[in-house]
Amino acid sequence: MVYLPMSYLYGKRFVGPIMSTIRSLRKELYTVPYYEIDWNEASNLCANIGSQKVNFKPNGCFL
Repeated sequence: MVYLPMSYLYGKRFVGPIMSTIRSLRKELYTVPYYEIDWNEASNLCANIGSQKVNFKPNGCFL
C-alpha cells in the first residue's frame, strides 16, 4: 500500500519544503555546501565493485 502513493509523488516530481531538519542533515552529511555539489559529476563517483567501476549512465529506450 506504500508503493502507489510514493510512485504518484515521484511521478509528479514532488519536492517538500526545506526545513531546518533537512538543512542540518545536509550540513552534517556533506563536506561541501549542498548547493555547490555538481550532481552530474558526483553520480559517476558512487561505487567500485572490486576492480570494476559501476556505470550509472541512463539506459536507452530499449534497455
